[in-house]
Amino acid sequence: MPIQNQNPLTIPAEGEKILAQTWVSELRVNAESASDGALYLRLLPCDSETGEIADSEYAKEIHVDFWDLISEVPEAAAAMQAVFDAVSAIEAFYVAKQEE
Repeated sequence: MPIQNQNPLTIPAEGEKILAQTWVSELRVNAESASDGALYLRLLPCDSETGEIADSEYAKEIHVDFWDLISEVPEAAAAMQAVFDAVSAIEAFYVAKQEE
């Protein structure tokens, strides 16, 4: 049975938040061969001004066939080509870090 409290607890309401940007929290590409592969993205709403990133409950996960994506989305093909073009520089960076 509830008892009336002489000093009630007031819990302030949390204000509305607008998270207008998207944070890519995970990006995985698995290309087993030139015909078999997958891309996985995990996206979270965020606010670049405050640095706030939403909790996992608001995550959007995208799983797609990698090679279908590359053949059908020109922006994805260009982005992956940029990654492929950077492989030598990435390897050099990695080697330099290992030698430090």
